Order: sequence, then structure tokens, then C-alpha cells
Amino acid sequence: AIDAAFYLPFHTLVEVFAVVVAALVFVTGWHVHDEKRPAASVMLACAFLAVALLDFAHLMSYAGMPDFITANSPHKAIVFWLAARYAAAGALLAFALMPRQPLARHARRRFLAGFLGYAMLVCYVGIWQPDWVPATFLPGAGLTAFKIGMESGVVVVLLGTLIAIF
Repeated sequence: AIDAAFYLPFHTLVEVFAVVVAALVFVTGWHVHDEKRPAASVMLACAFLAVALLDFAHLMSYAGMPDFITANSPHKAIVFWLAARYAAAGALLAFALMPRQPLARHARRRFLAGFLGYAMLVCYVGIWQPDWVPATFLPGAGLTAFKIGMESGVVVVLLGTLIAIF
């Protein structure tokens, strides 16, 4: 129940906080040097760099913000939001399931390249090809079944993570 005049600044503040936290997860995970460190921790760090970038793209694409390269829309912002949530949920599940083996020689670069590639692909689709993604929001009707289903998928992945941890 936030007044409409305050919603955009509030959303911006919350998203900036989310971007900073995700970036700090990456920076902390990337710069810890331990020879016995599990590869899963570097994978998780690199995933949260992608989350930070996608959350930033979501913030900049939000309706009411100045256009982010192309015209902003709720659909464009939701594409970035969903991609960030799936990156985070998928990385947490992978972290829970990965064996605790030491980091291989080139694994850091591969994890970083993979997650940056994912973020770049999502940015390409979200900015220049948003029609490749089924509609997520319809003016006057609200959220679509596709968007709600995708959010449910994130919940399922996170529940799978909880089960794997326990």
C-alpha cells in the first residue's frame, strides 16, 4: 500500500539494494583465494554477477524510468526480473548439488564466461527481441499465466534447493 507517487522511488531503492548485494556476493566470492575452496562457491559468485547485471537491467527497464536503449515496458522489465530469479535459484540448486571438489585450474574463467554469456543473451533478448518471450503482462488484464507459471517454476527450484540441503 504505497502511494503511486512514491512507488517508483521505492522500487528504485529496493532494486539498487538488490544489485549491490548481488554484486557484493560476486566480489566476495571472486576474491577469496583458498586452494581447497570448492568450485561450487566460485560458480555461485559468478551467478550472482549475472543476477546483479540482470537486476540492474530490470531496474533500468521499469516503466517510469527513462528508456533503457529501447522503450521500457512492464514486459521488458519482467523478462529481466525472471531471468535474474532463475539465475539465482538455479545457482543455489547447483551449489547444493555440486560435489565439494576443489576449484579446477580454468573453472573460474569458465563460470564467469558462462554467466556473463547468459546475462548478455538475456539482455539481447530483453532489449531488442522481447517478442521472443511470451507475453508476461497485458495492459488492463495484468500478469499472464506464463509469468505466473514462470514464477511458480522459481519457487519449485528453490524448494528443490531446500530439499537438497536437508
